[in-house]
Amino acid sequence: MRYSVDIAGVANLTSDMVARVDEVASDVAEALSAVDDATDALRAHAVDVAAALDAVFAVRRASGPGVSAKSRQLLAAVQQATLEYAMGDEQMSTQTSAVTPDAPGRGFGPVAR
Repeated sequence: MRYSVDIAGVANLTSDMVARVDEVASDVAEALSAVDDATDALRAHAVDVAAALDAVFAVRRASGPGVSAKSRQLLAAVQQATLEYAMGDEQMSTQTSAVTPDAPGRGFGPVAR
């Protein structure tokens, strides 16, 4: 089996995703501000409606801000896994090239094609 990771591709993808996560965080903050404005307006005119909206918005208030934090954690884990893969691949390559082909019982023979 052969595996490969496009490290530059992963780096570009995670960089792009970090920018998108930042946009999501900004959008969530703007949405919460709009919710606050709407709720404040309703409180002044309809206490029962405002209470119902508070109950609905409470879930989003709790989950919305966590979306960007969770996404950042996920992206950090992808970046770390890619880095560890690259380091392991480099280590394996270094160790493999250090093995002398004439050492008995060591090394790797030619790969059958």
